[in-house]
Amino acid sequence: MATTPTHNDDNDTAVIDHEEEIDVTAQPAMAITRVEQRLLLTDKDAAAMLSVSRSHFRQMVKDWRAPNPVKIGSASRWRTEELTDWVNADTPPRHKWRWPPTRRS
Repeated sequence: MATTPTHNDDNDTAVIDHEEEIDVTAQPAMAITRVEQRLLLTDKDAAAMLSVSRSHFRQMVKDWRAPNPVKIGSASRWRTEELTDWVNADTPPRHKWRWPPTRRS
């Protein structure tokens, strides 16, 4: 039985439903969203993960400023783990980006 999300000032939690609560004081980098739990993302979800508009993300891909998508038939999807690693590497342009990183012996 879900309820409307409310904020509880007493203990800084938001009530999502009767069984689930989230800590609203947690740092954004530590909060795992449902989008980030998926293996592959659509352009819309990848853009949301990067906090940019969908059109901006598409332009980044077109301009070689974002990782290559994985093609599934005609659909393009982006690996969640690769986007995370790409951001952690300071978003290098595609021609400088290698994923997974090569391992040196």
